[in-house]
Amino acid sequence: MSNAHAIQARGSGLPGRGEAREWPTRWRTWIRRSAWRKKQFGRLERTLRLRGIGYKTTTPYSFLLSFPRSGNHLLRYIIESISGYATWGAAAGVGTRFTSRSPDTQIFLKVPMKIVSRRAIVIKRHTMTRVDDRSMSLALLVRLPHQAIISHLSLARLDSHLDEFVTEFVSMCESVDAWTAPTSIHFLEDFTRGTDDEFIDATSRLLRDIHLTDFTVQLERFARHRTEHFARAIWSLERRPKSATIEWDSELVRGVGDVIVSRLRANQVSSPTLAQIMNHYYGETSPKRRNRQT
Repeated sequence: MSNAHAIQARGSGLPGRGEAREWPTRWRTWIRRSAWRKKQFGRLERTLRLRGIGYKTTTPYSFLLSFPRSGNHLLRYIIESISGYATWGAAAGVGTRFTSRSPDTQIFLKVPMKIVSRRAIVIKRHTMTRVDDRSMSLALLVRLPHQAIISHLSLARLDSHLDEFVTEFVSMCESVDAWTAPTSIHFLEDFTRGTDDEFIDATSRLLRDIHLTDFTVQLERFARHRTEHFARAIWSLERRPKSATIEWDSELVRGVGDVIVSRLRANQVSSPTLAQIMNHYYGETSPKRRNRQT
Protein backbone atom coordinates (compact mmCIF):
# COMPACT_ATOMS: atom_id res chain seq x y z
CA MET A 1 0.00 0.00 0.00
CA SER A 2 1.47 3.36 -1.00
CA ASN A 3 1.60 6.31 1.37
CA ALA A 4 -0.72 8.23 -0.96
CA HIS A 5 -3.49 5.74 -0.15
CA ALA A 6 -2.89 5.60 3.60
CA ILE A 7 -5.28 7.14 6.13
CA GLN A 8 -3.91 7.49 9.64
CA ALA A 9 -6.17 6.48 12.53
CA ARG A 10 -7.12 9.42 14.73
CA GLY A 11 -9.73 7.92 17.06
CA SER A 12 -9.30 6.96 20.69
CA GLY A 13 -10.72 3.43 20.67
CA LEU A 14 -12.36 4.20 24.02
CA PRO A 15 -16.07 4.27 24.88
CA GLY A 16 -17.68 7.70 24.71
CA ARG A 17 -19.98 9.37 27.20
CA GLY A 18 -23.15 7.75 28.45
CA GLU A 19 -24.11 4.23 29.37
CA ALA A 20 -25.49 1.69 26.94
CA ARG A 21 -29.23 1.36 27.33
CA GLU A 22 -32.30 0.28 25.42
CA TRP A 23 -34.28 2.81 23.42
CA PRO A 24 -38.06 2.74 24.00
CA THR A 25 -40.01 1.55 20.98
CA ARG A 26 -41.78 4.89 20.57
CA TRP A 27 -38.39 6.64 20.33
CA ARG A 28 -37.26 4.29 17.57
CA THR A 29 -40.45 4.89 15.61
CA TRP A 30 -40.22 8.65 16.11
CA ILE A 31 -36.59 8.79 14.98
CA ARG A 32 -37.38 6.87 11.79
CA ARG A 33 -40.50 8.80 10.80
CA SER A 34 -40.40 12.27 12.31
CA ALA A 35 -40.25 15.43 10.24
CA TRP A 36 -37.93 16.86 12.89
CA ARG A 37 -35.28 14.32 11.94
CA LYS A 38 -35.45 15.25 8.25
CA LYS A 39 -35.25 18.95 9.13
CA GLN A 40 -32.21 18.42 11.36
CA PHE A 41 -30.37 16.51 8.66
CA GLY A 42 -31.21 19.23 6.17
CA ARG A 43 -29.67 21.81 8.49
CA LEU A 44 -26.63 19.61 8.99
CA GLU A 45 -26.15 19.24 5.26
CA ARG A 46 -26.34 23.01 4.67
CA THR A 47 -23.89 23.66 7.52
CA LEU A 48 -21.42 21.17 6.14
CA ARG A 49 -21.65 22.74 2.70
CA LEU A 50 -21.02 26.24 4.06
CA ARG A 51 -18.04 25.17 6.17
CA GLY A 52 -16.63 22.83 3.56
CA ILE A 53 -16.27 19.93 5.99
CA GLY A 54 -17.79 16.52 6.22
CA TYR A 55 -19.46 16.74 2.82
CA LYS A 56 -16.82 15.26 0.55
CA THR A 57 -15.47 11.82 1.27
CA THR A 58 -11.96 11.02 2.37
CA THR A 59 -9.74 10.13 -0.57
CA PRO A 60 -9.53 7.24 -0.92
CA TYR A 61 -12.65 5.85 0.65
CA SER A 62 -13.81 2.22 0.58
CA PHE A 63 -17.14 0.48 0.19
CA LEU A 64 -18.50 -1.84 2.89
CA LEU A 65 -20.94 -4.16 1.15
CA SER A 66 -23.23 -6.57 2.97
CA PHE A 67 -26.60 -8.25 2.80
CA PRO A 68 -29.13 -6.61 5.18
CA ARG A 69 -29.03 -7.89 8.78
CA SER A 70 -25.40 -9.00 8.44
CA GLY A 71 -23.79 -6.79 11.09
CA ASN A 72 -22.86 -3.78 8.95
CA HIS A 73 -23.87 -1.43 11.78
CA LEU A 74 -21.43 -3.09 14.19
CA LEU A 75 -18.51 -2.83 11.77
CA ARG A 76 -19.29 0.82 11.10
CA TYR A 77 -19.23 1.41 14.87
CA ILE A 78 -15.82 -0.31 15.09
CA ILE A 79 -14.42 1.71 12.20
CA GLU A 80 -15.64 5.07 13.53
CA SER A 81 -14.38 4.37 17.07
CA ILE A 82 -10.90 3.32 15.98
CA SER A 83 -10.32 5.51 12.92
CA GLY A 84 -11.90 8.76 14.13
CA TYR A 85 -13.60 9.16 10.74
CA ALA A 86 -17.31 8.98 9.97
CA THR A 87 -19.04 6.34 7.85
CA TRP A 88 -21.95 7.00 5.50
CA GLY A 89 -25.12 4.97 5.09
CA ALA A 90 -26.34 2.91 2.17
CA ALA A 91 -28.47 5.72 0.70
CA ALA A 92 -25.88 8.46 1.20
CA GLY A 93 -25.58 9.17 -2.51
CA VAL A 94 -23.43 8.02 -5.39
CA GLY A 95 -20.28 9.15 -7.12
CA THR A 96 -17.72 11.23 -5.24
CA ARG A 97 -20.05 13.53 -3.26
CA PHE A 98 -22.36 12.26 -0.53
CA THR A 99 -25.16 14.10 1.21
CA SER A 100 -26.36 13.63 4.77
CA ARG A 101 -29.88 12.64 3.68
CA SER A 102 -29.30 9.00 4.50
CA PRO A 103 -31.70 6.84 6.53
CA ASP A 104 -28.58 5.28 8.10
CA THR A 105 -27.53 7.90 10.63
CA GLN A 106 -23.83 8.19 11.29
CA ILE A 107 -22.94 6.22 14.39
CA PHE A 108 -21.23 9.12 16.17
CA LEU A 109 -24.48 11.13 16.05
CA LYS A 110 -26.25 8.44 18.07
CA VAL A 111 -23.46 7.28 20.39
CA PRO A 112 -21.05 9.99 21.59
CA MET A 113 -17.51 9.11 20.55
CA LYS A 114 -14.34 10.92 19.52
CA ILE A 115 -14.71 11.88 15.86
CA VAL A 116 -12.05 14.17 14.47
CA SER A 117 -13.39 14.36 10.91
CA ARG A 118 -16.83 13.97 9.32
CA ARG A 119 -15.25 13.01 6.03
CA ALA A 120 -16.33 9.48 5.14
CA ILE A 121 -13.75 6.72 5.21
CA VAL A 122 -16.32 3.99 4.45
CA ILE A 123 -19.53 4.03 2.42
CA LYS A 124 -22.12 1.40 3.33
CA ARG A 125 -23.78 -0.49 0.50
CA HIS A 126 -26.29 -3.30 0.14
CA THR A 127 -26.13 -3.19 -3.67
CA MET A 128 -23.51 -1.55 -5.86
CA THR A 129 -24.66 1.06 -8.38
CA ARG A 130 -23.32 1.75 -11.86
CA VAL A 131 -21.87 5.11 -10.92
CA ASP A 132 -20.00 3.88 -7.83
CA ASP A 133 -16.28 4.52 -8.23
CA ARG A 134 -14.81 1.15 -9.20
CA SER A 135 -11.28 2.28 -8.42
CA MET A 136 -12.08 2.15 -4.70
CA SER A 137 -11.60 -1.02 -2.69
CA LEU A 138 -14.58 -3.14 -1.67
CA ALA A 139 -14.93 -5.05 1.62
CA LEU A 140 -17.69 -7.66 1.72
CA LEU A 141 -19.17 -8.46 5.15
CA VAL A 142 -20.84 -11.86 5.37
CA ARG A 143 -22.97 -13.44 8.07
CA LEU A 144 -24.12 -17.07 8.05
CA PRO A 145 -26.16 -16.79 4.81
CA HIS A 146 -29.38 -18.58 5.78
CA GLN A 147 -29.53 -16.67 9.09
CA ALA A 148 -29.01 -13.31 7.35
CA ILE A 149 -31.72 -14.05 4.77
CA ILE A 150 -34.24 -15.32 7.33
CA SER A 151 -33.56 -12.35 9.64
CA HIS A 152 -34.16 -9.96 6.75
CA LEU A 153 -37.26 -11.81 5.58
CA SER A 154 -38.94 -12.24 8.98
CA LEU A 155 -41.22 -15.24 9.49
CA ALA A 156 -44.25 -13.51 7.96
CA ARG A 157 -42.62 -13.30 4.50
CA LEU A 158 -40.83 -16.63 4.24
CA ASP A 159 -43.07 -17.99 1.47
CA SER A 160 -43.65 -14.87 -0.62
CA HIS A 161 -40.16 -13.32 -0.79
CA LEU A 162 -37.72 -16.21 -0.32
CA ASP A 163 -36.72 -16.53 -3.98
CA GLU A 164 -36.32 -12.76 -4.29
CA PHE A 165 -33.91 -12.45 -1.37
CA VAL A 166 -31.87 -15.53 -2.34
CA THR A 167 -31.44 -13.94 -5.77
CA GLU A 168 -30.34 -10.70 -4.12
CA PHE A 169 -27.70 -12.56 -2.11
CA VAL A 170 -26.36 -14.25 -5.26
CA SER A 171 -26.35 -10.93 -7.14
CA MET A 172 -24.37 -9.33 -4.31
CA CYS A 173 -21.69 -12.01 -4.63
CA GLU A 174 -21.60 -11.62 -8.41
CA SER A 175 -21.08 -7.87 -8.06
CA VAL A 176 -18.00 -8.60 -5.96
CA ASP A 177 -16.70 -10.93 -8.67
CA ALA A 178 -17.10 -8.17 -11.27
CA TRP A 179 -15.45 -5.45 -9.15
CA THR A 180 -12.24 -4.15 -10.75
CA ALA A 181 -10.53 -2.78 -7.61
CA PRO A 182 -9.20 -4.99 -4.77
CA THR A 183 -11.89 -6.86 -2.83
CA SER A 184 -11.87 -8.75 0.47
CA ILE A 185 -14.30 -10.95 2.40
CA HIS A 186 -14.88 -10.58 6.15
CA PHE A 187 -17.00 -12.92 8.27
CA LEU A 188 -19.12 -11.46 11.07
CA GLU A 189 -18.49 -14.36 13.43
CA ASP A 190 -14.77 -13.51 13.51
CA PHE A 191 -15.70 -10.20 15.16
CA THR A 192 -18.47 -11.32 17.50
CA ARG A 193 -17.75 -14.87 18.65
CA GLY A 194 -13.97 -15.13 18.61
CA THR A 195 -11.44 -14.54 21.37
CA ASP A 196 -9.79 -11.14 21.86
CA ASP A 197 -6.82 -12.24 19.74
CA GLU A 198 -9.12 -13.43 16.94
CA PHE A 199 -11.07 -10.19 17.15
CA ILE A 200 -7.86 -8.14 16.87
CA ASP A 201 -6.67 -10.20 13.89
CA ALA A 202 -10.01 -9.88 12.06
CA THR A 203 -10.30 -6.14 12.78
CA SER A 204 -6.69 -5.48 11.77
CA ARG A 205 -7.34 -7.12 8.41
CA LEU A 206 -10.49 -5.05 7.89
CA LEU A 207 -8.77 -1.76 8.78
CA ARG A 208 -5.85 -2.49 6.48
CA ASP A 209 -8.27 -3.26 3.65
CA ILE A 210 -9.86 0.19 4.03
CA HIS A 211 -6.39 1.82 3.89
CA LEU A 212 -6.14 2.70 7.59
CA THR A 213 -2.70 2.86 9.23
CA ASP A 214 -1.26 3.33 12.75
CA PHE A 215 -4.33 1.89 14.47
CA THR A 216 -2.61 -0.56 16.85
CA VAL A 217 -3.03 1.52 20.02
CA GLN A 218 -6.66 2.40 19.30
CA LEU A 219 -7.49 -1.22 18.44
CA GLU A 220 -5.96 -2.55 21.66
CA ARG A 221 -7.98 -0.02 23.68
CA PHE A 222 -11.13 -1.04 21.84
CA ALA A 223 -10.47 -4.74 22.48
CA ARG A 224 -10.06 -4.13 26.22
CA HIS A 225 -13.55 -2.56 26.32
CA ARG A 226 -15.12 -4.80 23.67
CA THR A 227 -18.13 -5.87 25.77
CA GLU A 228 -19.04 -2.27 26.56
CA HIS A 229 -18.54 -1.21 22.96
CA PHE A 230 -20.79 -3.97 21.64
CA ALA A 231 -23.52 -3.03 24.13
CA ARG A 232 -23.34 0.58 22.92
CA ALA A 233 -23.46 -0.54 19.28
CA ILE A 234 -26.65 -2.54 19.93
CA TRP A 235 -28.15 0.37 21.83
CA SER A 236 -27.52 2.72 18.89
CA LEU A 237 -29.55 0.56 16.48
CA GLU A 238 -32.70 2.34 15.33
CA ARG A 239 -34.35 -0.98 14.47
CA ARG A 240 -34.36 -3.84 16.94
CA PRO A 241 -32.43 -7.00 15.94
CA LYS A 242 -34.76 -9.75 14.72
CA SER A 243 -32.48 -12.72 15.42
CA ALA A 244 -33.39 -12.87 19.11
CA THR A 245 -37.09 -13.27 18.26
CA ILE A 246 -36.60 -16.17 15.82
CA GLU A 247 -36.69 -19.77 17.06
CA TRP A 248 -33.73 -21.12 15.11
CA ASP A 249 -34.33 -24.69 16.31
CA SER A 250 -37.94 -24.81 15.13
CA GLU A 251 -38.87 -27.17 12.33
CA LEU A 252 -40.14 -24.35 10.09
CA VAL A 253 -36.97 -22.26 10.34
CA ARG A 254 -34.70 -25.27 9.85
CA GLY A 255 -36.66 -26.29 6.77
CA VAL A 256 -36.42 -22.81 5.25
CA GLY A 257 -32.71 -22.73 6.07
CA ASP A 258 -32.16 -26.00 4.21
CA VAL A 259 -34.02 -24.64 1.18
CA ILE A 260 -31.85 -21.48 1.18
CA VAL A 261 -28.62 -23.47 1.43
CA SER A 262 -29.62 -25.79 -1.41
CA ARG A 263 -30.50 -22.87 -3.69
CA LEU A 264 -27.24 -21.10 -2.89
CA ARG A 265 -25.30 -24.27 -3.64
CA ALA A 266 -26.98 -24.46 -7.03
CA ASN A 267 -25.69 -20.96 -7.86
CA GLN A 268 -22.16 -21.17 -6.46
CA VAL A 269 -20.74 -22.50 -9.73
CA SER A 270 -21.25 -19.10 -11.38
CA SER A 271 -19.70 -17.05 -8.56
CA PRO A 272 -16.25 -17.68 -7.01
CA THR A 273 -17.16 -15.36 -4.12
CA LEU A 274 -20.33 -17.33 -3.35
CA ALA A 275 -18.37 -20.59 -3.59
CA GLN A 276 -15.86 -19.30 -1.05
CA ILE A 277 -18.65 -18.25 1.32
CA MET A 278 -20.44 -21.59 1.01
CA ASN A 279 -17.22 -23.51 1.61
CA HIS A 280 -16.47 -21.38 4.67
CA TYR A 281 -19.87 -21.94 6.31
CA TYR A 282 -21.21 -25.20 4.90
CA GLY A 283 -18.12 -27.04 3.71
CA GLU A 284 -15.74 -29.23 5.64
CA THR A 285 -14.96 -27.13 8.70
CA SER A 286 -13.01 -27.65 11.87
CA PRO A 287 -14.94 -28.48 15.09
CA LYS A 288 -13.95 -25.06 16.48
CA ARG A 289 -15.54 -23.16 13.58
CA ARG A 290 -18.57 -25.45 13.55
CA ASN A 291 -19.25 -24.72 17.21
CA ARG A 292 -19.03 -20.95 16.57
CA GLN A 293 -21.55 -21.17 13.71
CA THR A 294 -24.27 -22.85 15.77
